[in-house]
Amino acid sequence: MKMKIMRKLVMSLILVVGLVALVTLNAQALPSIEGDISFSGTTVPGDNLNNTDYNFLTATQFKSYSNIVVGAVDGDYGVIPIGTSATFTPFKFDPFSPPITPLWTLLANAFSFDATDSISVTRGQVSGLTFVILGGPGIAHATGFADTPGTWTISANSAGQTATFSASAAVPEPATMLLLGSGLLGMGVYARKRFSKK
Repeated sequence: MKMKIMRKLVMSLILVVGLVALVTLNAQALPSIEGDISFSGTTVPGDNLNNTDYNFLTATQFKSYSNIVVGAVDGDYGVIPIGTSATFTPFKFDPFSPPITPLWTLLANAFSFDATDSISVTRGQVSGLTFVILGGPGIAHATGFADTPGTWTISANSAGQTATFSASAAVPEPATMLLLGSGLLGMGVYARKRFSKK
């Protein structure tokens, strides 16, 4: 009786693993995006009443952006020329209301990034400059690639009536995903050995 239950359990486990593998293979039909991209430009920060507020200790939003260009690229973003213009979406960061779709886009929407959440907001003042640093998870999009989870960061600072910012997006390499998968497989083998001893 116990052997019959064990066989059913093993067959069910094989079926589930097979289905997960099939779904994963289908999802991987397009390659994932790999690499980093960074931008620089100027922004007009604002407060909760939509007034311009260059003090990042009290500002709650990015009202507008200008002169945004690509500053550095690597990986799959390497096809984008340095200095290419980008478009950022104005948004409130305090409180943050995700998602921001898209956070940025460039090359006629061939590349874009959605901010799905904010995991950190840091504010401060150094030598008369006020600053804010934001970051969180998101989804990178590119023509010819699968939508790929990544992270985003924006840092902005101001002195007087000028506010500058830089932003970046990073997408993990496949080795990271392989390491995660190996760890899950190892946990499954351990659990199976432990269960079979009982």
